[in-house]
Amino acid sequence: MALNLLTSQHRAEVALKRGGGQSKASLDAEGMPEPDATVRGPDENVAANEIGVIVREAIETLDDEYKSVVILRDLQGLSYEEVAEVLGLAPGTVRSRLHRGREKLREKLRHLE
Repeated sequence: MALNLLTSQHRAEVALKRGGGQSKASLDAEGMPEPDATVRGPDENVAANEIGVIVREAIETLDDEYKSVVILRDLQGLSYEEVAEVLGLAPGTVRSRLHRGREKLREKLRHLE
């Protein structure tokens, strides 16, 4: 769950940087921008940041072969092929290491559920 939250948060940030997440705000009857339902409050931001720190710490404890794949794919948003090229691995190896790395992360983060 925490990994999914962190991954979703990162993908949203990447989309905004690429311009994909930008849209014109809708206006209410008075011409004022309507509040965005996806905007988090301060408490939600603090919780998300704390979870992000915990997930990053868990990622740092992974063996290097899993850590590099998880970081490149899940945090930096590279495709399987891009990760394979960066690390000099076959795409199938990337997929299997990513699967095992995510399993290990789930075990480490199970207490957050």
